[in-house]
Amino acid sequence: MSEHPASRTPTLCKHPLLFGLAALLALLIVLRLSLSAIVIAAATHWLHTQGVEARIETFRLRLIDGALILGNAEGADAQGRHFKIGEIRLDWEWTPLADRQFILTGLRLRDIDADITHTPDGLIIGGLDLSRPGGGKNNTSDNDDTTDTDARPWRADISNVSLERIH
Repeated sequence: MSEHPASRTPTLCKHPLLFGLAALLALLIVLRLSLSAIVIAAATHWLHTQGVEARIETFRLRLIDGALILGNAEGADAQGRHFKIGEIRLDWEWTPLADRQFILTGLRLRDIDADITHTPDGLIIGGLDLSRPGGGKNNTSDNDDTTDTDARPWRADISNVSLERIH
């Protein structure tokens, strides 16, 4: 008596390891597909809190290289000061993050068209007020429950800034 050939083929239900790998792969695909929408929504929301209505068309994250790329970003504030940037690319190093250091090895803005206003306090570029940290929002908290290790400040460095094709 011979077995039916279909009964010998492995199924996901009969092999928990295959089922687990398939579920992990599906989760990674969903995360990758939704990451672009989440980052774009977070960036446009942050700009909105700074008084700038913005739109960002594309997002790419290259984890191995340490690169974040936003494409076709544009926006304006209520006074009509606008910006349009074809590409924003941030390159960073991973290892210093463990020491509370964010090191940008490259910041590149390409195909830039923006209204720039110089004020006594600093610059407003495309409606984004760069004279006030956090856009003038109060980032301090009345509830200061930090320990000595939490109080150690982060440090940020930028080693290369490139502005290309400014209009």
